[in-house]
Amino acid sequence: MDVTGHTFQSELPHILEAIANSRVVSFDLELSGIPSRQTGQARAPGRSEDGKQTLQERYEETKRAAERYQILQLGLTCVEEDLNRGVNFRMEAPFKEGVPYFSRQEEARARSIATARQDKSSIDDLHIPIDDLDSIKFVQRVRKETTDWVKLWRGQGTSETTFLNITPLNHRTPSYNGRGLNGYQKRLVHQLIRAEFPDVVSMSKPEFIQLIPYDKQREEAQSQKKVAWFERSLTSQIGLRWVAEALCPNVDRVLFAELKAPKASGDLAAVASAGWIYPPCLIPELKAGVIAFRFEKMLHKLKTKRTILVGHNLFLDLIYFFTCFFGPLPDRVEGFQSIVGQLFPLVFDTKYLADKINDNSPLYRSSLEEIDQELSRLPVPIIESPPEHNKYTSDSPVHEAGFDSFLTARVLIRLSTRTEAERKSGVESPGSVSDGSLSASEDGGVLLSRAEQAKATSRPNRKAEPSAFSHGNPFAALRDLGLEDAPQHTMMPQEESPFWLQYGNKLRVNGTVEGVCVIPIIR
Repeated sequence: MDVTGHTFQSELPHILEAIANSRVVSFDLELSGIPSRQTGQARAPGRSEDGKQTLQERYEETKRAAERYQILQLGLTCVEEDLNRGVNFRMEAPFKEGVPYFSRQEEARARSIATARQDKSSIDDLHIPIDDLDSIKFVQRVRKETTDWVKLWRGQGTSETTFLNITPLNHRTPSYNGRGLNGYQKRLVHQLIRAEFPDVVSMSKPEFIQLIPYDKQREEAQSQKKVAWFERSLTSQIGLRWVAEALCPNVDRVLFAELKAPKASGDLAAVASAGWIYPPCLIPELKAGVIAFRFEKMLHKLKTKRTILVGHNLFLDLIYFFTCFFGPLPDRVEGFQSIVGQLFPLVFDTKYLADKINDNSPLYRSSLEEIDQELSRLPVPIIESPPEHNKYTSDSPVHEAGFDSFLTARVLIRLSTRTEAERKSGVESPGSVSDGSLSASEDGGVLLSRAEQAKATSRPNRKAEPSAFSHGNPFAALRDLGLEDAPQHTMMPQEESPFWLQYGNKLRVNGTVEGVCVIPIIR
């Protein structure tokens, strides 16, 4: 399902509910730009002899790009597991493009500007040049007309004296061109009234300024209307960030004070205040009170659960995700690791998992499409897409964010289910080699260490056996390892399974010395 700017408002409550009910959420981003590699530069201090970056260097490079470029599409897939049947996974709400968004940083800036506009004392006065005789004459005329009018309405108080229109000097002459007051003249009128007539209010009209007596009750009501309009507009402009706030209900704990309430806020209750949860055309049988109760229950669920976030090549996407939706990241990669650990109970990079399972392949490339194609031959688990989210059952638009998030979710479900089945049946996973023996290859794969290569080549000669990694398509190796005959397990690993700690919170960062960015587990 595609969610655009036209449908986002009505779909957001359903998207939030899907996140609240999901076990894991996979996401993917399409970006306006990515980090560019500059060749021909001297090797930086600390960089390896083969030219690989350190993790800190890659982080800085990606962080600079995230501060420069924007998110064009967000693909989201929410996964619900049918624990009763044990074989079905519901794939919900992939959506893309057309929805505006404000980061927390942009929201804070907008609120600051709005506050400054309300404070009339902060407006700088215009100083009329001594030789600008027309403007001097105009101000003198406005002062006299206003003084005379104030005396009149104070003395009479009739309906004919409740307002005064300030028009151009030649308004009643044949030479009047019909253009009305210009912006400079309007500012002069507002400035004069603000400085010399505190019991008068000036209001801009298309061609003139209208003056009315000050009324405290009316002005307070008008001010409240302006605030309400601003909040509704801001809620709409925040747009896609509401989804990010739902995924990160504890984000305030890692943000600077400048990005927290009252300067900026991620309170999803604002969505209800803006009237987004009352779509009578969609759910006419439910009363507003019932809908509000359902929404409050969903908000409570979002606040009390922490979402497991899944992605493919997640290191880059998380840096863009945080920068574009919330604000600047710390300068050090350790600060980034701490932030991610506090936001999510677990992040899962399917690229890392696929690398580990195929870590004996020197030709390995972790293409999301290749992984999904090979794993799709597994008979279980059964993965279903409900009718309202069936776009990708017949269409395969590669590199569309929604579709890529859909593939990522399928890969996680199938690969984790297969890995768990092997663990429970006692089959040794090909990914059991320790991290210390691996290094990420520049072309996206994982190579054996030199010690293990030497050990392998020193073995006695024996009859050659077909290699499980001799295919042009590395994922055909899954077939040789017994894909069809593998132990059948119909459930994703449960929360207590060692699978999650073994493969979770490790982000593959190819082309770096470290190869992996490890996220700390913070309870």
